[in-house]
Amino acid sequence: FWVLDPIDGTKGFLTGAQYIVGLALVDGVSGQPLVAAMGNPRLHPEPSIMVAAAGAGMRMFVHSGAGVPAKPVNYELRLNGWSERKYPAEPSDAPGIAGEDYPPWLVSRPMSEGSPLPFGARSPPGDVCCGALCKYWSVAAGTHAGFIQFVTSLKTWDHVAGVLCVVESGGRATDAVGAPVAFLGREVPVAGGVVCSAREAPDAIHERMTSSVRSARGAAPPEMP
Repeated sequence: FWVLDPIDGTKGFLTGAQYIVGLALVDGVSGQPLVAAMGNPRLHPEPSIMVAAAGAGMRMFVHSGAGVPAKPVNYELRLNGWSERKYPAEPSDAPGIAGEDYPPWLVSRPMSEGSPLPFGARSPPGDVCCGALCKYWSVAAGTHAGFIQFVTSLKTWDHVAGVLCVVESGGRATDAVGAPVAFLGREVPVAGGVVCSAREAPDAIHERMTSSVRSARGAAPPEMP
């Protein structure tokens, strides 16, 4: 079945910030996305499109200014300078700078007591506005190391295109226990939340994020709702 989100990030659409147009084809038996596309009309400096197909990779096209996509952006142009640094093996209580002292990361909601803090209490997430798909985009593009969607129930249209783009870019997208998310319906349960990591992020970063979600939920690996 096809899933369309014509405007993911309504606030961004209304205020001149980023928003995403997302489209995906989902296998109705497995719940796994097969094909996905995300358009980012207000991405600076040029509007861009991501296209992914299961098992075939992801490609990113930048608008040429003539109404058609330019040639695909190759991986050498990914904004991934953060990946060249070595980060502490354990969360730190010292104040840090994203991309220097800890990996740049994103979370689905404003920080509050009980929210996941994978890199320490003084290593806050970045701010990418608006909507979940913009955050998946940022991870798939390599701008951020990871993204936590800290909810246990997902609206399929808000996530499915982003999940496939992250995975086919070479990254990971799982629930809090490391299992793939199955999009079997309009709204689907997910164990603990969704955790995404960029292809440049080592497994330790992904595990740090999933562990922080489980800790924030106050439990061992959560059961599927």
